[in-house]
Amino acid sequence: MERSPLLEEYKDGIPERLPDSSGRRKRAWIAIAILAVLALAFGIVNLVRSDSFARLAGVGGVKGVVVDEQGQPLPAEIVVLKTDLAVQADASGYFEIQGVPAGEQTLVVGYLARGIEVPVRIAGGQTRDLGQIQFATAEQMDRIQVAAGGQ
Repeated sequence: MERSPLLEEYKDGIPERLPDSSGRRKRAWIAIAILAVLALAFGIVNLVRSDSFARLAGVGGVKGVVVDEQGQPLPAEIVVLKTDLAVQADASGYFEIQGVPAGEQTLVVGYLARGIEVPVRIAGGQTRDLGQIQFATAEQMDRIQVAAGGQ
């Protein structure tokens, strides 16, 4: 209302050129469009980071600790078969892999040119804790024990 014309401005009739407010409107619509795009982008980023998206996308995680037959930690390499996912266990033998496709998967745990396969079921949006994975010597490979500590 502050830009409403006064009667004094029209005492000589309607001017040929009326004040143009379309420039201000155009800038307002551009600002609204930019804010809408930013809000959509932030919403997408938050969705991708949420557990709900992991459930929808059908991905989860797996973690555990790799130890030798004496229970000493091993800095083994862990690979999820048929994916590009791989990590190196830290000095305490701990590893965690996120973004693992949900369903039946096979982990390959390798150390010093040897490896074992560990089957695991991954649920979307959850991280499966395998507990300790015992990496046995070649003589003990037929007696490998994998202690699964939860789902």
